[in-house]
Amino acid sequence: MDSIIDLFSNYNRAVIFGKGPTFQNIKKTNNKDLFITINQASNEIEDVDMICLNDYHNIEKIRIDVFKKVKYILIPEYFNINCEISKNYTHLDVKERLKNIFTGQYIVYNRPDMDRNLKFILLPTNTSSCNSACDFICCFLNKFIKKIDFYGVGILGKDKYYHESFPVGFGTYTKSRLVSIRMNIIKVCKKNNVEFVFN
Repeated sequence: MDSIIDLFSNYNRAVIFGKGPTFQNIKKTNNKDLFITINQASNEIEDVDMICLNDYHNIEKIRIDVFKKVKYILIPEYFNINCEISKNYTHLDVKERLKNIFTGQYIVYNRPDMDRNLKFILLPTNTSSCNSACDFICCFLNKFIKKIDFYGVGILGKDKYYHESFPVGFGTYTKSRLVSIRMNIIKVCKKNNVEFVFN
């Protein structure tokens, strides 16, 4: 894992793009920014460095050309199917699905609600893919990355849960779920001394 973490030593800020109403399509102007996209937000951002997803169906919703140019994919050992963890879909299924497409680095994580596999890193929360991306930065990259900017994450826009660029997902984003996502982000950032902004 240390060799993978060293790959991030040139970054000092992360920008995480979710599918919420405050999503913005921002172009990278600083090569020290690590652009992380959540699920289909990957299709909208030009300079994606990392994709994070934990629902298996989202693999089919991300364009192949995006997978071809991205550097990192952050995924769980076991994926969600219909919002529930399934041992039938693992990181190996993703690697097989993308074997002739993605040439970057996989970063596989354990979820706190599953049995621990010591081959993979452990992330502290299991709230959303965005929380997984935030956890990874705060727990493993905080000696390099000191700030995270969030777009399309943790903010409700006049009863809208998704930005107009994205089709509605499973409909599991209620106000209380958004509050939970936001509170988990605040907690892990503060614990690891990482500055954060919800844009």
